[in-house]
Amino acid sequence: MIEDKLIFSTKLKESVLTRNISLGSMDHLPARIKDNQKDYLSKFLLFYNKNIFSSKLEILNPKEIFLFKTPELPQFQKGELILLILPEGKERFIFQTRVEEVTEEGYKLKILDPRYDKRYILKVDVPVFISLLSQKLLFDFFNKNYYFVRETNFLDSKSFTEIQEIHFYDLILNENNKIEPEFHKLIEKTCLMGKLVDFSKGGACVKIKGEVKLNEEIFLFYIKFALKIQNKILKFALLCDIRRIRYEEDFTYFHLMFLRSFKSKLWDELLKIIQPLIK
Repeated sequence: MIEDKLIFSTKLKESVLTRNISLGSMDHLPARIKDNQKDYLSKFLLFYNKNIFSSKLEILNPKEIFLFKTPELPQFQKGELILLILPEGKERFIFQTRVEEVTEEGYKLKILDPRYDKRYILKVDVPVFISLLSQKLLFDFFNKNYYFVRETNFLDSKSFTEIQEIHFYDLILNENNKIEPEFHKLIEKTCLMGKLVDFSKGGACVKIKGEVKLNEEIFLFYIKFALKIQNKILKFALLCDIRRIRYEEDFTYFHLMFLRSFKSKLWDELLKIIQPLIK
């Protein structure tokens, strides 16, 4: 079964070329911005109740911001949620905040951890094999009538009793509805190996031993991993966008967003199967 075909260039524009990057601290901003925060403060936009407002801010510490009252702003109550957005080139850095204190001058906001789909950690080590897709390769596909699809033989949890090997494969198809040859060659090559830290219906975290520096031209990851349950196997081969890279101890952590999230109904059915593996 192939899920709805998506025009690849459109999907890439929506998911990758304009990046919505949710952060949980001012310290997570790129160095070029963090080192010049005062210059960027006036560029922050405030999103509330489907409206965009300009804002006057002061950074108290990496997790707290003071929002000054201005005539244009609505009045906020303690506990309300406010999004702060910093547009920068092709990226939008987003901070979800909560009003912690209301004063005569304004509002003390606390930056919350980004909201993601619920992440699941497995009881077993799961190796992840990674292929890297360069900007040049993807842009070569850009002006062609290529499609992005997810091919699977999984319909619901009943499929698990009938099929020995269940799979979810992200593919790029050319004008003839065939797998694009250059794409196929590339995803056959393993460039990096790591372990699955956690995953959700919308993304995954993979850790790799040592400090990994990526070429700026690397645009997408293609990750492959398998889960073994009751002498059966679930295979995943998914296109991912890099959301964040962090270094901790002797590991590099890649926080990845699937180019296409799993549909909620299908994900719920999938969770029924993998539940024995979840911590």
